[in-house]
Amino acid sequence: EVASLLAVTSLRIQARALGIRSVAETPTGLTVTFGDKPNVSPENVLALKQACGRAVSILPGPPPLIRLAYKKKDGNFALRQAKTLITMLAKPPAGAK
Repeated sequence: EVASLLAVTSLRIQARALGIRSVAETPTGLTVTFGDKPNVSPENVLALKQACGRAVSILPGPPPLIRLAYKKKDGNFALRQAKTLITMLAKPPAGAK
């Protein structure tokens, strides 16, 4: 449980840096809601869409949303998916120094 709490805290810090207001688990997956000024490159959003295909929906908003659809596997599955999603969004764009 402590490891899960630390992972959630780390994700919150990363999410805030990206301008993400919330990451919420829904019955069908995850919904990422962005704040007024997202700090995510369009290239990373497109890379996420390409990697996940039809499982990812991008809604321009307001507020902008990304939805990731999946079938729940176990108790920590949503946390792992959120970590993967935020990691992909946080990558430096290609060619960035």
